[in-house]
Amino acid sequence: MCKAVPLVFLVSTFCLSEQTLKAVEFWEPAETHAVIIGVTRWEADLSKYSRRHRKDEELRDLLVQLGTPPKQISLLIDNEATLASIRHAIESTLEATNSESTLLVYYAGHGWRVGDDFCFANYDAVLGKKISKRLGESVSWPK
Repeated sequence: MCKAVPLVFLVSTFCLSEQTLKAVEFWEPAETHAVIIGVTRWEADLSKYSRRHRKDEELRDLLVQLGTPPKQISLLIDNEATLASIRHAIESTLEATNSESTLLVYYAGHGWRVGDDFCFANYDAVLGKKISKRLGESVSWPK
């Protein structure tokens, strides 16, 4: 099982810095695997976000600058961030990790509460239709 880095970023207030990432004492960039998902546009009728201050690509660049091998980073932007692509990226990333790995999963985009859970809107989310929330579970997206 890999270590998960407890990083929570609020899109409107977050600032990436080398100092912030280096403050995590156990973090080894070469052993880091990341799935970075940034969705500012959707097929469904969801309000769009500005692409002006994207942090997804900035995070990828910073990880590479600090020593994370680019092949260990999956970057899914807008229409690349389909449910199938996200699942594939997470599954293949998990297969590549080991007990010394650190896993970072970053998502920027829409999300909402469903019961006691919180769901993130992939690019091809279908509003009001049953879709898979996790690998094998179903929920209804709000209309």
